[in-house]
Amino acid sequence: MIKVAPIACPGRCSRGELGEPIWCRACQRRIRAALTEIDQLCTWLESQADGFAGKIGGDGRGGKRGGGSATSPATDLVDTVYSELILIETEWRQLQSLGGNARHGPGRTAYDRALAISFLQSHLAGIMNHTKMIKPLTRILSYQVVLQHFAHSEPSRKDRPGRCTRCHNVNVLFFDAADDMIHCRYCTVVITEAEYDLEVVEKPDAAVAAETRRALGLND
Repeated sequence: MIKVAPIACPGRCSRGELGEPIWCRACQRRIRAALTEIDQLCTWLESQADGFAGKIGGDGRGGKRGGGSATSPATDLVDTVYSELILIETEWRQLQSLGGNARHGPGRTAYDRALAISFLQSHLAGIMNHTKMIKPLTRILSYQVVLQHFAHSEPSRKDRPGRCTRCHNVNVLFFDAADDMIHCRYCTVVITEAEYDLEVVEKPDAAVAAETRRALGLND
C-alpha cells in the first residue's frame, strides 16, 4: 500500500490542520456518519413519497416505486443519490482492480442501496486514504446536506456562550451535533469541546477585561 504524505484536510472543518493522512479525525467521523444517515434519509423519503411509511416488500428488500407514474422530487433525489453511490463504488473498484461490479438493481430498491453503502463502509478506511477519492467523498458529504434539507432534519445545534477565538465576536459559537464540534457563525473556526473549555471558558477574555479597566479608569 502506497503511503500518502499528510495534506491539509479538505473537509468542511476548514481548520487548515493536517489530515491523517488526508482527512482530519473530525471529518473522518463526519464521513462515516454521512453514509449511515444517507441510507436512513433515503429510506424515510421513499416511504413518504410512496405513501407506505415503514412498509417492507414481500422479498424483504423494501418496496419498489411504480414504473408508470411520474416520480416525486423526493424519489428523483433518492435515485440521484443511489446513482452517485454506485458511481463511487465503481471508481473504487477500478482503482483497486477489485473483481465484480457495482450492483445496479433493476428497481433501485432500499436493498440495492444498502449493498452499495455496505461496500463503501467496508472499504472506507482505504477510500479515505486515497487522494483520488477526495472529490467522491466530498460529494457524499454534499448529498447528506441536501437530503437533510429535503427531509427537514438538519442536525440539532446549540448556542455556546463566549467569544470566538478567531474573529473575536461574542455569542456566535454553536455546537453542531453532526460532527460534535463547535463552530462560529461569522468565520470558519471549528474547535473541539476540549478546546472550547480551554480557550473560551477558562481563558480570561482580554478584550472584555480591557473594556472594564477603561470604564473604571484603571488604565495607565
